[in-house]
Amino acid sequence: MHPLEVALMVADYSFKTDTIITAILHDVIEDTKLTKEKIAMENLIITLLSKL
Repeated sequence: MHPLEVALMVADYSFKTDTIITAILHDVIEDTKLTKEKIAMENLIITLLSKL
């Protein structure tokens, strides 16, 4: 629930969508086995595939 509460607070300040999404996901790295490096690698793969 905490990430959604944070996202609602962020949305109340009319931040952009990417900021609200970041608020929802802000605990993912500390609460799961996902790492910053894995996220970066997946982002790189998606970026490369989108250019095909």
